[in-house]
Amino acid sequence: MPTSSGVCYIGSNQHPGKRRDFSDYDICALRMANNDTTVTTLGEPVNTPAFDGDFFVARDESYIIVSAKETKDFECELWISYRKKDLSWTAPVSLGPLINDGVAHRWGEYVSPDGKYLFYSRGTSPKDCHIYWVRFDTLLKRLAPL
Repeated sequence: MPTSSGVCYIGSNQHPGKRRDFSDYDICALRMANNDTTVTTLGEPVNTPAFDGDFFVARDESYIIVSAKETKDFECELWISYRKKDLSWTAPVSLGPLINDGVAHRWGEYVSPDGKYLFYSRGTSPKDCHIYWVRFDTLLKRLAPL
């Protein structure tokens, strides 16, 4: 996922010295400079011991929406973390009951370029998977840390 700064964010299970399985993806920053590419995990609190490969990063890197509290069956909730002035991230918080309204698979989160709407997929089985969208700009402001 590209950003305005040139940093791209990726999901990766490549960790120095060992290869991990699908369930251990981290959200990482990918930087390219001087014909070299570096991939650095965002670490805690954004990444967890579980799968962290489904996310959306704002173009200005001010926030990241992550799939959180994932079960072994990949059911999860959508949470948000904000970028701090020191470039670290806040502990993620739930996007609330309008979005996290029971056990379901939630993935493919994406915010419209104008920042007004959040789109995501939700379902409990292949037969009931749908794309949902909600007004997001007011929710973003309400959840932002003081």
